[in-house]
Amino acid sequence: MRDFLQHRAEPIPGRAEPFTPSAVVLREKLTPEKIVAMIGSLVGGNYDPCPDTVRRIRDLAARNDPIGDAELSLLIDRERRLRCR
Repeated sequence: MRDFLQHRAEPIPGRAEPFTPSAVVLREKLTPEKIVAMIGSLVGGNYDPCPDTVRRIRDLAARNDPIGDAELSLLIDRERRLRCR
């Protein structure tokens, strides 16, 4: 039986142990890109454009061909938008 006359410390946020036996773990926010990737993985499509984009940028940069400048700038823009690095 608990002694009600003794001081009982209240739990403080930020303690090392969880307050519940199975602590709640928050997940990352779903973005439209993640939703499309999840739906695509259900039907067999699991395409990540980043490796392909980086490979094509390296290939065009290695060639140093002035004809590929427009394509190179488009690929660099795509790399920035997709946050491939």
